[in-house]
Amino acid sequence: LELEKRRSMAEEERQSFMDQMDEIRSEITAKINLQQDIAESRKSKYIQEQNEIIAKSEEDCRRAWIELANVNRQLSEAGDKKVDLERSLVKQTEKIELYEMERESFRKSLGLSFKLARQKIGSKTKQLVGKKDS
Repeated sequence: LELEKRRSMAEEERQSFMDQMDEIRSEITAKINLQQDIAESRKSKYIQEQNEIIAKSEEDCRRAWIELANVNRQLSEAGDKKVDLERSLVKQTEKIELYEMERESFRKSLGLSFKLARQKIGSKTKQLVGKKDS
């Protein structure tokens, strides 16, 4: 009987110990699961933040590429305009030089015409004066 009581008490102690172990195991498992959930939540939040940062960076990069393309286009247009202006300047310079040469030629021609006219007038005047005197 005494042995049986001790066995029964030992069995109850063992069962109580096993129940405590199960409770501790359940608590530890719950804590581990809670920690995993918290870590997963933090990871998801971090990934979302990083994705937002990456998206913003990609958008900034895309805008920068568009701006660079516009600057390159404007630079090309400016280069074309410069070439056009240089050609126009050369043409205008040629026209001015031609005008100056024609003006100088006209002045010389006009000077010779006046000189010849004076000479003719002078010789006609002398002829008329010479005829009047006779």
